[in-house]
Amino acid sequence: MKKLLSILLCLTLTLCAGAAWAEEDSLFTDRDLLQEADLTNAEEITLTGQSLTIDHGGVFVLSGNIENGQLLVEAGDEDKVQLVLNGVDIHAGTGAAIQVTTADKVFITLASGSENSLSSENITEDGVDGVIYSKSDLTLNGQGSLSVTSQQGHGIVCKDTLAITGGNYTIQAAGHGITGKDELNIADGTFAITTGGGSQAVEMKASDSFGGFGRGWNTAAQSDEDTVKAKGLKSDGPIHVLYGSFTLDCADDAVHAGGDITISGGQWSIQSADDAIHADENVTIEDGSFDIPYCYEGIEGKNVTIDGGSFNITSNDDGLNATGEETGIQFGPGMDTGAVITVNGGTLTIVSSGDCIDSNGTIVLNGGTLNLTCNGNGNTALDSESGITNNGADVTTNDGSENGGGFGRGQMGGSRGQFGGKSFGGQENGQFDPNGKGQFGTPPTDRTGPGGAPVDGTSKATPPAENVG
Repeated sequence: MKKLLSILLCLTLTLCAGAAWAEEDSLFTDRDLLQEADLTNAEEITLTGQSLTIDHGGVFVLSGNIENGQLLVEAGDEDKVQLVLNGVDIHAGTGAAIQVTTADKVFITLASGSENSLSSENITEDGVDGVIYSKSDLTLNGQGSLSVTSQQGHGIVCKDTLAITGGNYTIQAAGHGITGKDELNIADGTFAITTGGGSQAVEMKASDSFGGFGRGWNTAAQSDEDTVKAKGLKSDGPIHVLYGSFTLDCADDAVHAGGDITISGGQWSIQSADDAIHADENVTIEDGSFDIPYCYEGIEGKNVTIDGGSFNITSNDDGLNATGEETGIQFGPGMDTGAVITVNGGTLTIVSSGDCIDSNGTIVLNGGTLNLTCNGNGNTALDSESGITNNGADVTTNDGSENGGGFGRGQMGGSRGQFGGKSFGGQENGQFDPNGKGQFGTPPTDRTGPGGAPVDGTSKATPPAENVG
């Protein structure tokens, strides 16, 4: 019977996630995907205000509350522990409300129709900094709701692999919302995450470029160490998302991976005082709906691939940005880092105070509909170091850069653009030879970003409160 239920749930997710599920099924086990626990041999526990320690494997159905304490899991290294939250309220004055110290794997399952609340005020001296804090693999699933509030630290922290396959989550955290250190894999769920007080709690950092050439002045101005540590979804490794509904309002990157980011679908509403989606490696988006009305950069990675979906992005700097491989030196005009932005389909509407689409290598447009509006300031709608190739996309810009005009260095078709004295976004700021080299004009000194913030290449973001990265 259990095997049959598992098969049925797998088929259901196949319909929701489409072809993506066939590609990503190795990310989740059958038990990860089961939204109801097997209660055959479950232990029922009513919390009565005192801290509780679970020291062995099994399924535990929990209800009741702990006012100033925690639920601690200290099981064997080969034990699997499933915590079924069925009307639980735990508040920890210091440390985690639920802390997993030892276990092979822990499941936190939200019982159908249940409402559960976890909160914490302070982090511990030994670095326990999440309301849920696990040193073991962790899976969150179920058909109930969970509210997580962290006044000083993060919301959900897993120091191993974190999988989420179902549930409704409301998270307010001074630090990051959800962190899976090795991997963060999401199959489905509904997420409302506010970090660092939200995107309006800090001043958005200013653009670090003047047109395309400013990238050579300050390529490392905004490292992860310099920013407010209040990301929405975070992993030191890759992030995979099959489906889900996401409302993210973050003082830092809304989605941030130290590895690749792969998104197969979902409904996304993102506001960020930094990047909406940032990968230290590559970003691939296969489908989904993305509403990003407020961000520094929209989508950034070494390479960015858009296969489909709908995108409405308003950015203070680039809408899409591919950085390519780091060379160890600051790069300037004409230096190709091997970056590629590829658009194979989808609908992209981008309004940017920087470049709408900016590649430190090439741009390849194989399909899709692109409506790009650049607000000037020496930038352009399409900007590449080594050429723009259009193999069938429908492209509209407000500066003519789809025809090789504007400030973009690559002309449509992939050849180097030809520049005249007025090719600086229509401003007479510099003369260029046919190879795209020449004398720079003087950058304007009165550039401003959203809210009148000066666009001077420095970060204006300041943390609303001290938190731990």
